[in-house]
Amino acid sequence: MIAIKREFYEVEEAANVLGISVIDLWHLIEFEKIGASFRKAIAQATFGGEHLYSMIASHTYLMRSSDACKVAAKGSSLIKYAYLPLLEPIEITIFNGEEEIVFSDTYEFSLNEEIEIQKNDIVITQLSIEKYLAALNVVTNSLKVGGEDVDEAFIGRRERQHQMILNVICKLGYTPLEIPTGGKKVIKDICLKQSQLFTPDGFEHAWKAGAAKGLFKLLDSNKYSPISRGIKRK
Repeated sequence: MIAIKREFYEVEEAANVLGISVIDLWHLIEFEKIGASFRKAIAQATFGGEHLYSMIASHTYLMRSSDACKVAAKGSSLIKYAYLPLLEPIEITIFNGEEEIVFSDTYEFSLNEEIEIQKNDIVITQLSIEKYLAALNVVTNSLKVGGEDVDEAFIGRRERQHQMILNVICKLGYTPLEIPTGGKKVIKDICLKQSQLFTPDGFEHAWKAGAAKGLFKLLDSNKYSPISRGIKRK
């Protein structure tokens, strides 16, 4: 029998582990940056084999990212599919024009009937936390200058503000040049709360300067530019 990844945290506990607020964690789930699981007994489900069916005793299942997004944004979602998180990868046959065998650390199954998942059903597994932190580490390393950490003693206030904004962007799991709608407000709230570098107006000035340098950008910023509206520059 294949062992299941059983370790998990309640949402508030997971936020403490990551060093972020519960609201920020729900944002990470909503924007599909960290996997969400649920703890709920399921009466009937269709599995590919009896050896997998015998593993449902843990009642910890990974949600599809689209379903988890709905729960984070709306408070609940009806789901038909979920995943078994596995400690040991198994071979899965996929069909991309021709048959191919790959290894997967999850196994998708379907429920015989839709069930409703609410926010209080959600947990975050240790595996999901590890995957998020690994991805965050890759992005953070890409922001280092010449492979070395930036020394704050040798950069000015504006540069330190930009570094703080980029750190928050990375911690939230956003792509710096593709920040989703509503993301700027989340970033601003965190910067004002966690750093003395900013005043509300100071953040706006720092954001405008950083955006002009191409350090970060909102996904929908192009539609507000003069060119996108058909306005000619003088």
